[in-house]
Amino acid sequence: MTPLLILLSVLTNQLYEARTYTEAKKAYVVIEEIEGIIERRKGELPTKLPEELLPVAWCESGLKHYKSNGDITKSPTKDFGLLQINRAWIDNAQKMGLDIFEKKDNIKFGIYLYEQNGLSDWRHSKHCWKKLTQK
Repeated sequence: MTPLLILLSVLTNQLYEARTYTEAKKAYVVIEEIEGIIERRKGELPTKLPEELLPVAWCESGLKHYKSNGDITKSPTKDFGLLQINRAWIDNAQKMGLDIFEKKDNIKFGIYLYEQNGLSDWRHSKHCWKKLTQK
């Protein structure tokens, strides 16, 4: 295992153990940077979650696209992944060539929703993320 993958594993564990948004954000931001390095080495463009959506992702999924067992994070209302994209959007995402069950595509479609509708698609968690953005 390469040093980057070891570091990625350690940081992922820290993310899963995080109890606060601040702890989780620190781990997530570094994880995102390492994933970006790995993607660039493969010749791919990295996908980065915009700063405005970090508090939303914390409130929706704890900044976790996957659960610790490897399954995608899913809510009882059939919202999936890091940004908890509702299953009602699957067809729209597929028409754009995106699979919301994949982390990069979940982020890309979340950015699309944010650009179209602002934060209204995450209004049910507003009580949580609003507090994090008022600092």
